[in-house]
Amino acid sequence: MGIKRLKLDPVSVDLMLAAIILTRENRIDHAGHYAFVALGRLLKKNLPEETTPTTAMNFRRRLEELCAEKEFPEKSKDEVYSLWKQIKRYIDHKVSYVPSHRSRKIRNFVKSIQKIFEERTSVDFEDIVSDMTIADLERLHATFGDNLLAEPQEEKVFGGFAEKDFDNLFVLRDVLARMGVETAKKMNGEKFRLPGPNLSRTDFTSAYITLSFEANPLRAAGEEANFQILVTNHYLMSGLYLGDRSAATRRHYYEFLRSGKIDRQLGELSERGGELIDVFWYYNLENRLSLKKLFDQPADYQNLIKEKTERAEEELAHPPCTWNILLPARVWEKKEVCKLGPEILEKIWELYPPTGGIIESLA
Repeated sequence: MGIKRLKLDPVSVDLMLAAIILTRENRIDHAGHYAFVALGRLLKKNLPEETTPTTAMNFRRRLEELCAEKEFPEKSKDEVYSLWKQIKRYIDHKVSYVPSHRSRKIRNFVKSIQKIFEERTSVDFEDIVSDMTIADLERLHATFGDNLLAEPQEEKVFGGFAEKDFDNLFVLRDVLARMGVETAKKMNGEKFRLPGPNLSRTDFTSAYITLSFEANPLRAAGEEANFQILVTNHYLMSGLYLGDRSAATRRHYYEFLRSGKIDRQLGELSERGGELIDVFWYYNLENRLSLKKLFDQPADYQNLIKEKTERAEEELAHPPCTWNILLPARVWEKKEVCKLGPEILEKIWELYPPTGGIIESLA
């Protein structure tokens, strides 16, 4: 008896194509997520009583039901589920760094789901990918994002942010790209220049976008310090950012905070509304301390800096550091950003000279 075929969901085919292309280009950050969603749609399509999306809570049960109702092989089910258990935290959450040993698991996970599609729905992905045209890539890019097609976009003038822009990260990214053109011009006029700007990739699992000028003050791999503009659906933040592998740069920065070596630059930032901000998981704001208030209370300021930096240094032995503490930056809420219009760029650029001075001092 032949293999019992599964009903096909066309959107799941596109999702798998996106996963395969991302994997082949070694951009696996979200390839596993695409593959999981593709398989989830296939499960839902073939289990008529299941009307909700496939999630971590019902994934195993639906695999079991598929085996029972569709003569799906136990071996394939066990292989997919075993791999999924090992990588699910990188699929369920918005993770931008995946360790190499987990990268291999994600590759295998994508391959396993590709095999299920090819054996159970007769879709030949190898044949499809080899025949894909620019138009096909454009369609995937428009549907799923993640820069599947890196083609230059028509240049538009930055005119500020509209409130509706914040409803959609893909739209926000386009506006930030236009801002990037203007920031590049401003950087060219600076005495201390940083390379960039670099615009982060975005897909439907993203929670933030960054536009950054990246320096490598210690001339060592992974020791970068950035002047960064970060945008979420709720706020815009700009100022210093230290990369998640920049342990030595962070130690230098903490030492300068304690010694007062960068107090002049921090004082300039304080006049521009700057704060010292703690960030966890790359973009979530936690403690926000007014620089002006801290400078008005020097003893409390020094005690706080000493306590927090010493505690942070203990954590540097466990990279990646998805957190940052005491980042000098300024935050504008969505309504403030929109009210400022194109002037938001001038407000951001007021922060660059003192921030650039801090980065230069770290070298």
